[in-house]
Amino acid sequence: MLKRKFKYQFDYETLTYKVVSVPFWRRLIKSLLNILPGFFISIFTFYLLTLNLNTPAEKLLLLQKDSIIAHYDILYKKILQLSNNLDAIAEQDNNIYRPFFEADSIPFSIRKAGFGGTDRYEKYKSHSASQVLVKTAKSLDILSKQLYVQSVSYDEVITMIEDKEKMLASMPTLRPVLLKNITAVCSFGMRVQPALKIYRMHEGVDLCGAAGTPIMAAGDGKVTHVKFHFSLGNYIIISHGYGYTTVYGHLKTTGVQVGQVVKRGDIIATMGTTGLSSVDHLHYEIRKNGAEQNPMIFYYWDLTEKEYDCLMRNNTESEGFLIR
Repeated sequence: MLKRKFKYQFDYETLTYKVVSVPFWRRLIKSLLNILPGFFISIFTFYLLTLNLNTPAEKLLLLQKDSIIAHYDILYKKILQLSNNLDAIAEQDNNIYRPFFEADSIPFSIRKAGFGGTDRYEKYKSHSASQVLVKTAKSLDILSKQLYVQSVSYDEVITMIEDKEKMLASMPTLRPVLLKNITAVCSFGMRVQPALKIYRMHEGVDLCGAAGTPIMAAGDGKVTHVKFHFSLGNYIIISHGYGYTTVYGHLKTTGVQVGQVVKRGDIIATMGTTGLSSVDHLHYEIRKNGAEQNPMIFYYWDLTEKEYDCLMRNNTESEGFLIR
């Protein structure tokens, strides 16, 4: 409140009090100088109080924020645990299930591949808890990718399981000549070629027997070749699928045609000595993706242990007959 516009001043000459008029602007300035310090002190005090003290609503929001961040951190750890569990499942898938069905493994670089794009997590960067939000979002994306890849892999495995019976029927595991009709065996591997007298690779096995002995298809498949070769003589090639083919050589007669579908155990030819041979026998090869395999390994599937031992005891270098 402004003071009065008059004031009294003592006059030493007359020894009396005189009334002195005070200008309005001086009275105004003086009043402001008295008020302003208190005003600024009040503002500063209010600022300090608001800076250090939160309202109940603000305190509740801060507690909720801390709780959400804590839950995100727990979620991140659970995601990591699930990812580790999926890694163990993926390892079993790669090392047990897929090899069993002769399927290629899925690299972990594909299973755990991240997602492209630098702006994918940009929306989290401005948040005060951006670090936990970004790492949780990234790990969740990777987990989703792992689950998708594993799901696709298991779908493939299920298909392969359903196809396993067909694959097993197609694999050339049946010996093409009955054990009772085999008189001698020349094994797979390096040996001296009797006709040429040179040391070379024998890419199949030779099964000796009588002329006209029935030759059977070793597995389900389709005939792709019925031809004559100066060394193999009359021969047949059957494609069994899944990368397997079988070759039957030195045949006396052939009983199938190109394109014909055969079943395991079907009679396809008879044993003979055509081509580079002087003794009736069957030259038999198994190839997997074009590479020669030892047929003796496949015989074990279709023989008892006693029969297999008997077959192996008949194994010889076959010096008494000429073979390819």
